[in-house]
Amino acid sequence: MLSNGTDELERIVDKNGNSQENPLQSQSIPTLRIEVPSLVLTYETVGQNPFSIMDYSSLLRQLYQDFNARQIDRVLAHMHRDVAWPNGWEGGYVSGHDEVRAYWLRQWQEIDPHVEPLAVETRPDGQLAVHVHQVIKDLNGQVVNDTKLYHVYRFEADKIQTMVIEHE
Repeated sequence: MLSNGTDELERIVDKNGNSQENPLQSQSIPTLRIEVPSLVLTYETVGQNPFSIMDYSSLLRQLYQDFNARQIDRVLAHMHRDVAWPNGWEGGYVSGHDEVRAYWLRQWQEIDPHVEPLAVETRPDGQLAVHVHQVIKDLNGQVVNDTKLYHVYRFEADKIQTMVIEHE
């Protein structure tokens, strides 16, 4: 990382030690788009390995399956122990595994949420934005909410550190 806090090289030095602007700095970087049934990955960040994005995408896809199957421990295993998780049902945030578990158990006693990932994009700051289709039913099976929104994840040491909900 450069001293200005960016990962991109603004200047390059040739073999004679002469500094000049990086000719790639002003160019538009092409996008790699990978489509998988019901999942779209976009890679636009210079200097990052697109395979790491696909690894996180696979992980996130599995975590959504585990959440929908109510496999709490499998999901929590991929969260930082001090995770900050949005309480999209009651408002605010919960912190850490115990609070996330208690929140989900409380939630599932009242509603039946089902969340499907549609696409995953990496953002310039390294966060992953998952476009999701969320259907919430009451316990009688009646749909009370059917919407698309974004779940934005920040990872630390390969664990989910934070998740933020963004509405379209």
